[in-house]
Amino acid sequence: MGKLTRTHQGVLLLGLLAVSLAVGMSAVPLAAADVTLQPPRWSVGDWWTVDCQVQDLAPMMPGAKPGWREKQSWRFIVEKEEPFDGRPHFVVAVQPIENNACPYSFRYFLRKLDLFVSRVDMIHPQGSRGRAAKAGTVTKTFTGGHAAPYAAPSFPTLPMVVPIFGARSSEAASTSLGHPAALGATSQTVEKISPSALMEKAEAALGESAGNFRLEGEAALVRITRGGTATDSQYWSAGLPWYVYGEQQEGQDLTRRYWLTDTNKE
Repeated sequence: MGKLTRTHQGVLLLGLLAVSLAVGMSAVPLAAADVTLQPPRWSVGDWWTVDCQVQDLAPMMPGAKPGWREKQSWRFIVEKEEPFDGRPHFVVAVQPIENNACPYSFRYFLRKLDLFVSRVDMIHPQGSRGRAAKAGTVTKTFTGGHAAPYAAPSFPTLPMVVPIFGARSSEAASTSLGHPAALGATSQTVEKISPSALMEKAEAALGESAGNFRLEGEAALVRITRGGTATDSQYWSAGLPWYVYGEQQEGQDLTRRYWLTDTNKE
């Protein structure tokens, strides 16, 4: 697709955010059991970039005010397909880019059937991002796991909250169990939405940071709740490799937001 120009930024994301404001009016929700969340169509070599911001609700610096911290950027690359735990998986590398000072990169093994996260590698090369540190990789595996969305809170600016897709997308909403990586019960609901409700109300959410992507086919609003306290709302569109926009709510506070900025998917 190439890098987005400012004159085209904002169109689709504003539409999807407007839909989020209009759920119950123009969006058409269906019961979670009636909706199948179709997985994105990945191929080896696909890549996309995502920006993430965290809301600082209680800044520690004297005179500082609550507000959004500087955005952090990440690149996702589908490196290969590889069997793991007896099933085919996508291996996706997630790397900090641009102004992102995170010293780590990550590698995720996602089961092709439903994108269940079966393994995570945290990679810390020596001297990564200008910081002296011992090189090494920490691996965590979640084999034999129940179908549940992945929502590990270890790195607030890492936008890795992944729904369960396919036939199991409804199953994930019908249980109190969670992903083995989660700190508590994790569940999801899926609503089919119409992106036809347009655009103006959400302009203030991201402004020029919003991306412009083609909408093809169905769109869905996915809500992932973990521990009963935090809920991520994500807007997915068929034909795109990742959500277009997502945000995390804790109680009454909007604490995190993340959005797709670029991809090589046509």
